[in-house]
Amino acid sequence: MKKILFISFSCCILFSLIAKAQRIETLLEKNWKFTKGEVAEAMKPEFDDRKWETVTVPHDWAIFGPFDRSNDLQEVAVTQNFEKKASVKTGRTGGLPYVGIGWYRTTFYAPANQQTTLVFDGAMSEARIYVNGQEACFWPFGYNSFHCDVTELLNKDGKNNTLAVRLENRPQSSRWYPGAGLYRNVRIVSTDKVHVPVWGTQLTTPHVSNEYASVRLLTTIANDEGKDIRIVAAEPASCPKLTRGQFQYDFGDEAGYTPLIPMFTLGHNFAPANIHAGGLRYHGAGSIVSQLMKDGLMNAADVKQLDTFKAATMFAQAEGIIPAPESSHAIAVAIREAEEAKKEGKARTILFNLSGHGLIDMAAYDQYLAGDLTNYEVTDEDVAKNLEELEKIIG
Repeated sequence: MKKILFISFSCCILFSLIAKAQRIETLLEKNWKFTKGEVAEAMKPEFDDRKWETVTVPHDWAIFGPFDRSNDLQEVAVTQNFEKKASVKTGRTGGLPYVGIGWYRTTFYAPANQQTTLVFDGAMSEARIYVNGQEACFWPFGYNSFHCDVTELLNKDGKNNTLAVRLENRPQSSRWYPGAGLYRNVRIVSTDKVHVPVWGTQLTTPHVSNEYASVRLLTTIANDEGKDIRIVAAEPASCPKLTRGQFQYDFGDEAGYTPLIPMFTLGHNFAPANIHAGGLRYHGAGSIVSQLMKDGLMNAADVKQLDTFKAATMFAQAEGIIPAPESSHAIAVAIREAEEAKKEGKARTILFNLSGHGLIDMAAYDQYLAGDLTNYEVTDEDVAKNLEELEKIIG
């Protein structure tokens, strides 16, 4: 079984580069073809739409008029006004011709070896989506965004794909002007097979009170096919808040002025050693990452300073990129995981977060190569002392 491993050097940006590398979004804006009215076989790729109007999406066919009182005559009884007998109403939708059927067509490219989803931010209404002549999805509600997976409908030979959209606004379907057409953006989302799907991340606040609030992050991974997926946060051994800290409420600053925040912490009074990875010399981890750790959804590993620069030097010699000391923690853990996989004789896919270069950290590399750097480690006594002081302050 292959293992997919995500490694981050910094808890605060866990998925930033990974998500960026896996997901490409393309806006389908220009060169759409449009016509109003029912058209037989308009969904077929070979259909000739050259005589249709060329439009840009977002597009609302009704706002061009013409205005006419007959466009929105409705003989209804408004029950909210306690009417029991139907009477003619007019002007409520602005006299615009929103009722009817409209067709949109365009072409798009999508890699055949990736997952492809079409996202419609607004289509009014009764939307039927066709890709290469086959119906991909139906969405009746004009006020909601929706999406449909079209991966299996794409051309496998690399040719452009045909997208056709049929919309219909029925008579008396709205009390007020609802709009008509593809009135918001249409996007293509291309991802790897294993990916976070559209709307696959949910952030909720299950508990809020005057004393504290909790945040819950839930992320779905699609098509993992039972693979062993691990997420590892890499941190310095001199500031091991995730590997040796405690999950509890603490201040975000040393002075204790901020609100109490749930986190894995070494205590806000903790004074880390003067290592070169200055971006990781913080007493606590971010709330979301801390909750993931608490719930057992990710792991953490600490790295000594000399091991960090050893891995960074190896990476620079192999890849020609001098990494920042912060990023080098992830590189060190990635190398560690690769060596373990080699020893076990098992294949692993390892992704790590390289956040920046180390061109302004050359003095640190000089010190390492000259043998002037040392390791710093925190004793259990120091950790216990800081956490004990924290409990006295907020307990």
